[in-house]
Amino acid sequence: MISRVALAQIARDGWAGTTMAAIAERSGVSEPTLFRYFPTKADVLWHGMDESARVFRERFDQRDRAAPGPLAVVDAYRGMLLSDAERLSLIKVRAAIIAGDAAAAEASWPKFEEWRSLVTDLLRHSDPAASSDELRIRGAMIWAALWSALTTWSLDLDPDPSSRIAVARRLVASIG
Repeated sequence: MISRVALAQIARDGWAGTTMAAIAERSGVSEPTLFRYFPTKADVLWHGMDESARVFRERFDQRDRAAPGPLAVVDAYRGMLLSDAERLSLIKVRAAIIAGDAAAAEASWPKFEEWRSLVTDLLRHSDPAASSDELRIRGAMIWAALWSALTTWSLDLDPDPSSRIAVARRLVASIG
């Protein structure tokens, strides 16, 4: 509940215009309680994404083993997005905030890196012979394509990100 309130407030007032005190007040909790659950504003922004990462990994584990690893990663990400309407709605708001606010994007860098690392780890499972450098670069490229698709989608009225993820999938396939 706190995260939803915070996302709505950040979307309305911007990253710099939203304080933890304001989030606590709007959420009906004390600041110490808020800070106990969310040490930083970025933690509020990214709340719930650990569960999304878990679902992403599960979708990848259920992949068609004949599909190339990079495409299986993209398909698993799409599967995670579409697996829960509430999660998708919050991801769209979160992505729109980050896409439209440089300070929110900067505060999100550690989470971006976690997701790049997750994508790299999934690739490692599908191509254990690849070098660490190749996996890291490919992981970063795939995550960049997915994030770009997500932020592009987040800024329009389409409720379904599938067409944007399909573009990312096509581009990932073209780079091998």
